[in-house]
Amino acid sequence: MSTDWLTTIFVFAVVVGLAISYSVLYLFHIVLGLLIVKLFYNSIIRKKLSFSLRLESSYHLFYIFFFVWFAISILWAENTILAFKYLFYIFCGASISLYYIFYSKDISKLKLLFSLTSIIVILELLFSILEVTTDFRLPISRHSFLLPFFGRDIFLTPEILIKNDNSYIFSMPTGFHWNPNSLSAMLCIVFPFFLGNPKKLVSFLGSIVVLFLVVSSGARISFWTLFIVFIIFFFVYSNKKSVMNYIILCCFAFIISDGFYIFPTQSKKVYELSLISNSDFNRELITDNSKSSRKELFKKGFAMFYEAPIIGHGGNGARVNLNKEKELEYKDLHFFWLELLVNGGLVFFIVAGIWYFKILYKNFSISLKSDNSDLKYFSQSVFLALVGFVFTAIGPGSVIYFFPMYILLGFSVATINIYLLEELEIKQ
Repeated sequence: MSTDWLTTIFVFAVVVGLAISYSVLYLFHIVLGLLIVKLFYNSIIRKKLSFSLRLESSYHLFYIFFFVWFAISILWAENTILAFKYLFYIFCGASISLYYIFYSKDISKLKLLFSLTSIIVILELLFSILEVTTDFRLPISRHSFLLPFFGRDIFLTPEILIKNDNSYIFSMPTGFHWNPNSLSAMLCIVFPFFLGNPKKLVSFLGSIVVLFLVVSSGARISFWTLFIVFIIFFFVYSNKKSVMNYIILCCFAFIISDGFYIFPTQSKKVYELSLISNSDFNRELITDNSKSSRKELFKKGFAMFYEAPIIGHGGNGARVNLNKEKELEYKDLHFFWLELLVNGGLVFFIVAGIWYFKILYKNFSISLKSDNSDLKYFSQSVFLALVGFVFTAIGPGSVIYFFPMYILLGFSVATINIYLLEELEIKQ
């Protein structure tokens, strides 16, 4: 029972993330520190671990490679302090994944982690809906005016408020994730778990809420990620006779055509996401600046890669180089896979890519072969989330410190391990 309470606190701290923090110190950091102390006490003083080091697969070893590679890269990183900071991000993220992996020694433990995570995510969805529909803001949101009380600078300065449409800004949700792009990336991870949920009402309402929040965030990449994930789900997994799936498909069609072109919504956010529209907005004024900035970042990212293609620039190397470009507004590449290529080099990128593809394919295989309904649901959702994350990870500035990614990766490996364990038990 005490272990479950500890797990509950840990999962809460992970999912809430920076929403409970002061400056750079999160509740998560405190909980993680206490867990590490407890781990050392049990292993050194009591000489007893609360979990088994033996796992059914070796996928968890990637995290050791991940950490060691960027630890060694400090030797050639241009900015040692920023390289250590990057390594700290990796340590925190790896700790999250490994906790999910090692705790899930059987299907009941995995279901407990899923339930705990789901409850807190649903709470975040409710907060996000309030952000869109009311003046409610969590204190630590970039749209909050209480940020100075939490050791942070105000984001919405008078200059920003004067230059922008305030109704547009104040209807954008941020949830527990500071900005709309990061929230949208989290929503893309959550989306498949709603789509495939065996409870039809939960599946339908959850999917519609996620779609509503992503549109409210004005996150183009995340919207199209949802669409890609839904199409794969529709053709591979869904019941073709389900009316709810066709309603969701119609919702996508409505947004893509901005009211089927006949009934334009006159909404900037829908207009930004649509392929065709009959509304009064000027598309170039809304989208051109973002596209041109990303295009410039993309070119500069590949230029950095060619400077150190094999071993990369080390942790935060991309940021160090972008900080030299005074004319650039952005200090992150806004393309996570390119960031890994620049910082980690080709060797790391290939290893990480193979590992990612293997856990993706293994979960896809489990979703088709498993007779366990829970494992089938988990592996199906994980597979779709991993496919979607390939695209949605491009939206935020960086996801190296994005806790939902590490939850997803840890949950993915845990699902594989439990499937392999059940297969072994059947054979015996």
